[in-house]
Amino acid sequence: MAIHRLKHMMQSNRSSGCGPACLAIVSGRSEDEAIKAIFGDGRSKELRTYWPDLNRGLMGLGVSVNGRARRAGSWKSIKSTAIVACGRIKGATRSKDKWHWVVFQPNESGGPGLIYDPLRSDPYEPDGRTRKPFSYLPVTPIHD
Repeated sequence: MAIHRLKHMMQSNRSSGCGPACLAIVSGRSEDEAIKAIFGDGRSKELRTYWPDLNRGLMGLGVSVNGRARRAGSWKSIKSTAIVACGRIKGATRSKDKWHWVVFQPNESGGPGLIYDPLRSDPYEPDGRTRKPFSYLPVTPIHD
């Protein structure tokens, strides 16, 4: 069975954060809809998201969550589509943030899979120079 490739979405220029953009990727909805599902109508100035926020947003958007958040030491250890909490690799200086959300979609044929990073214009394969995963939440994406 082939995996349906997700529709990549970049985080908008406003300060919505990477969490809502990841929810938009797995739900097929807009970033604004994801923000509303997470924070309601009262948007705060600081839109940092944590696991409880993402769970609330996923439920509000109708995305199935497959269990609880799990630890991950490598991209290869993530066996299903997931929202992944990751950090910079050692020595990286591009970003001030050490915490970041991405969506990961493994390759069923054993290949490296794809990382959907809302700060990048296109999905990419993990290559050892990318961010390192430390926990993930398996989800079942909604497709068109």
